[in-house]
Amino acid sequence: MSRRPPVGRAFVAVLVTVLSLLLMAQHTAAREICREGLFPNLEKITVVGHSAGGQFVQRFALGHAPIESLTQVRVRYVAANAGSYLYLNGLRPGPAFDGGFAVPSEAAGCADYNRYEYGLDRLNGYMSAAGREKILERARQREIVLLLGTADKDPGHIALPRKCGARLQGRHRLERGLLFKMHLDRFFKPHETRAVLVPGVAHSSRGMFVSKEGRAEIFF
Repeated sequence: MSRRPPVGRAFVAVLVTVLSLLLMAQHTAAREICREGLFPNLEKITVVGHSAGGQFVQRFALGHAPIESLTQVRVRYVAANAGSYLYLNGLRPGPAFDGGFAVPSEAAGCADYNRYEYGLDRLNGYMSAAGREKILERARQREIVLLLGTADKDPGHIALPRKCGARLQGRHRLERGLLFKMHLDRFFKPHETRAVLVPGVAHSSRGMFVSKEGRAEIFF
């Protein structure tokens, strides 16, 4: 039986590249859309993802270079029910997850907790091209919405990221999102990230996107 090729990282690299090209208007259709005068009413673009897609959107928002052809277009990034976040310093929520932040103790058994994709150590090629300073700058300047379902708080959910770096961020998705917003408020103000709660919705992309709150953030 042949082994399956390790396509995970390659797929993510390709996805990031394709999305970057679309936003940079290098793809023929996107270039036509952004051509001056062709669509004079184009004012806004939303990049949105749910669950692992939300994780991707938050990291993409911090990693991609400025887009010269979109200087007059407002771009919003909506990360819905992400399972983890890219933290911007070496501090993490304390073990009680009560709003305190500290360097994780050795007892946590997570020596590489600040390695990318959970922190800024050992960045991958795409994020390294941006570098730490630009990532921090974009984290403050770009409009990012953390769209959080108030019922998405199952610590045993089958798709919840459980690597050590993710577990340090909270016990479930709702908690992780709220604590990450606290992290930004505590250490990186001013910034343009907002947390928006969707009442009663658990880990459902449909529930999030058709909700009043979801539609308001996506179609703003």
